[in-house]
Amino acid sequence: PVKKLGKISSIVTKIGMMTYIASMCIALPIALFPPFLLHRLGLISKMRQEQISLRAGQFCARWLLRLIPFCKIHGIPHKQKDPEPSIWVCNHSSMLDVFMLLAADKALRGKEKRPIKIVYWKQLEDNPITKLLFQACGFIPVQMTANKAGDDND
Repeated sequence: PVKKLGKISSIVTKIGMMTYIASMCIALPIALFPPFLLHRLGLISKMRQEQISLRAGQFCARWLLRLIPFCKIHGIPHKQKDPEPSIWVCNHSSMLDVFMLLAADKALRGKEKRPIKIVYWKQLEDNPITKLLFQACGFIPVQMTANKAGDDND
């Protein structure tokens, strides 16, 4: 059941979301710079850079989510003895979809930490911060035509 927020709760949540976005704009470039530099210097492979960048993005998303009051993420843990790679796809009802997936990573991937890739709408790269995160983590862009909510994708 979806619980409606009161007027004050709604305003506080909006302020929390704006603070979250602003904080991600500061935290992500700082967190993603060391793996980028290590790769450029040839000290780690591209795959290792993507793994470290993904962990940094997950940490930032999870930790900074505390700035949004009333936001609770519940994931159904994946239980598998031999974890296989997976692809996560967002419907992008907001710019925060990918960050919510990253924040819920521990619950969704389980203890075995199966490898993931996230598919995202390429136009999200218009934002330099999301572009930095998506490319550093090796996420998969999909080119689509922008459409109105409820319309089929082209």
